[in-house]
Amino acid sequence: MKRELFVIALSIMICSLAGCGTESRAEQSAFKTTFSLGSIVEVNEQLLLPGPRISGGSEAGPTEPFTQASEVMTVQIDATNVLAFMEGIQSGIQESLVSSGAELLGGGGSASQDPTGHLSDPVYFSFSYREGEVFGTINVWGVPGQGSSLVLIVTIVEGQV
Repeated sequence: MKRELFVIALSIMICSLAGCGTESRAEQSAFKTTFSLGSIVEVNEQLLLPGPRISGGSEAGPTEPFTQASEVMTVQIDATNVLAFMEGIQSGIQESLVSSGAELLGGGGSASQDPTGHLSDPVYFSFSYREGEVFGTINVWGVPGQGSSLVLIVTIVEGQV
């Protein structure tokens, strides 16, 4: 009986010290865990041209002190609609942040068009936010591609406050 208790006590001690194989993971915001670029694009699809949409995403980096996720999507759009489309994407992301319970801390961006109404540079905007003990930043770029392609690049970085 003493031997069985010793083995159980030793097993508990080893699991406690080793963490039983669990990995400590930084807390993520509700915004980051539910964010989908595709759903925000769908809301603004009336500005898009018919054609393929190519998308992908990844999560990379260490689990602490921060996490990073990215999504990329290529859409087809008339160049004169890009600014209105990006304003819709920006508004959708801002609404998503607020509805997830995040506090917006700041934001910014830039966009410019040439005299014909076409983009002269990539469109960019970002938001900084806090949700509980999580601080985050979302950066969004709209980069004109070949023909009527627009490449959307989204990066979300979060860490503990």
